[in-house]
Amino acid sequence: MLDLTVDGKVYPAIIKDLQRHPVRRNVTHIDFLQVNLDEEITVSVPLRLEGEAVKVAQGNGLVDPAVDSIEVVTTPRTIPDEFVIDISDMDMDTVIRLSDVPMPAGVTPTGDPESPVVTVLTMRAEVEEIEAADAEVAEGQEAEDAAEAASDSDGGDSAAGDEAGE
Repeated sequence: MLDLTVDGKVYPAIIKDLQRHPVRRNVTHIDFLQVNLDEEITVSVPLRLEGEAVKVAQGNGLVDPAVDSIEVVTTPRTIPDEFVIDISDMDMDTVIRLSDVPMPAGVTPTGDPESPVVTVLTMRAEVEEIEAADAEVAEGQEAEDAAEAASDSDGGDSAAGDEAGE
């Protein structure tokens, strides 16, 4: 929310769209939207995760933000800058849902309260198990290659003898 001054007159506005130069990253264009301070509007507010989920890391899991922003309905003066979620207490079976995200007064989320906002992804196998499986595959391939080489050398001699006999 900002106050935009045009020809000496002040208009309450929000940024609707912002474009940046692809290389220099400086702002090349901004679209503003004039708002009525008493009317509710729908905006997307960014989501930021804070902390470290130690139990998830110990269980070979990965914290996955299911969304990067939350759409809310609010008046222009009460738009939050961001939603911050502390993930320090998460464990392997934790799911943070939209209903679990604290909303400031006058801010209402538009999505389903049961929709996941932050989840935990689990690894299917331990790294050691993967390495052991890879080693078994490599050993099996080496044995298969050796057997194939032996049969080629035997088969090659008998085929050459058959051709000489004809």
